[in-house]
Amino acid sequence: MASNAFANASLLNAKNPALASFDRFLEKHQVARSNVHGLITQDPTGHVLSSTLDQYALYLVAAEGAREKRLAKNMVAQYFDLVKAWLL
Repeated sequence: MASNAFANASLLNAKNPALASFDRFLEKHQVARSNVHGLITQDPTGHVLSSTLDQYALYLVAAEGAREKRLAKNMVAQYFDLVKAWLL
């Protein structure tokens, strides 16, 4: 098995919690993921993507993880990067 297969499996496992947090963010704003993705693909300027990611970053900074503690900085950065890659 190639090392790429391990990397892809690792990325898929990491994406699930990140996308789940993005879904919780969208639920809080009462927006469907398909609607956001459609708006981003229709916007040639990238303003929708930029504003969505800005709002998601603020949500992550204020989000509470297990035991009602703030998320760690590295986890916030990882979730943000994975969701940004998924949206692009």
